[in-house]
Amino acid sequence: MWIANCMDTVGDANIRSGRSFVLGWPTVNFVATFSSSEQKEKWRSYLQRYIMLAKEKEQPKSIPLKIFTENIKNCACSVTVTVTNSDTANDTINMLLTMLGITGSENDFQLWASSGKEKLPLIGHEHPYGIKMSHLPSTKALPKEAEDSISPSPTQESLLLEQKITEMQIHFILKPRHPAQNKQGRDSGQTMKSTPFRDWAFWRRSGTCQKNQCRVAPSAIPQQLFGVSLTNICDKDNLPFPILDMLSVINRKGPLLEGIFRKSACIKSCRILKEKLNSGDRVNCYSKSVHVVACVLKDFLENIEGSLLSSDLYEKWLRVLDEVTEKKKINAAQRLLAQLPKVNVVLLRYLFGVLYNIEQQSSSNQMTAYELSVCIAPSLLCPPNSCRLELEENFKKKVGRALICVPSGL
Repeated sequence: MWIANCMDTVGDANIRSGRSFVLGWPTVNFVATFSSSEQKEKWRSYLQRYIMLAKEKEQPKSIPLKIFTENIKNCACSVTVTVTNSDTANDTINMLLTMLGITGSENDFQLWASSGKEKLPLIGHEHPYGIKMSHLPSTKALPKEAEDSISPSPTQESLLLEQKITEMQIHFILKPRHPAQNKQGRDSGQTMKSTPFRDWAFWRRSGTCQKNQCRVAPSAIPQQLFGVSLTNICDKDNLPFPILDMLSVINRKGPLLEGIFRKSACIKSCRILKEKLNSGDRVNCYSKSVHVVACVLKDFLENIEGSLLSSDLYEKWLRVLDEVTEKKKINAAQRLLAQLPKVNVVLLRYLFGVLYNIEQQSSSNQMTAYELSVCIAPSLLCPPNSCRLELEENFKKKVGRALICVPSGL
């Protein structure tokens, strides 16, 4: 829900703006009119207070939003921007213009929300966060999490994963308010075509789109994806889209297959996919074998610099098994998770949301929590200074047993 003063845009001439304000959710505008300006301000203050209190409890408080551009010359086809639950459409426009290196303001450009065949121009006071999240009706039924919880439940995490990394029903488009000003860009032979694949190298300056192919500007050269620390490839704790795409593929298709993460894949196909991702090429992971995607994801996990669970905590993770009760083991695992960098915890949340979904179908896919831990754990934790060490079988089993505590504790 949001409140705004835009009576000149929403209301008609017969409505007294001094006694009215606009109330809406998520894209529909309503005009509330009161008997006096004092009563209006009282209600406005009351509603605004509870809206802010609700936003403080909302999780997550920010999401990555992919925005396509249309009729804007010399501009990237799409750009990804992180919006909070308090950012308005106009706030989002100004962030986009800065990222694209375009001069102008919300007076020159407008954000549109597209759902199926319907395209709705946003006035400016709407919240893109709320619009995007409103297309996840099932989240309303989720149990509330404690405010100090380090992560949502596996079920909630799975839904957040789907929201963040799959194509949703709603899309956002940035357009000029006066298209005629950009006619030269269209007549010059440049064409704009939105791509269904994710561009994980975040756009920092404008790129060009020629012959239906998007080219990244020289300043936005993709980074190496494999064999580096997560902080080097993540923007403000947002995971690279190739990793999110791989998790999405496995989350959707993995629970339906027998032996996901356990069965081997074509070595050549794995090498080709890894090389493409590592060079920053756009790849449609949904067109690849799920076993290949799972193999490449494991490769990525085991080559994270310092390991995902932190090699510095190696001995402490193994000591989790020394705790007597299951509750103490979970508490010990939670304490170790709290010591990890935030971006590591973000990836763990998504990963264990996927593993949870796979385990829920273990009767058909034969991948129980133990089977998954044996397959995944060695990729998450390596001894200090020995991340490439070939782990012995008994060590793999011990790490796997320790990591079984994480799904319920994360």
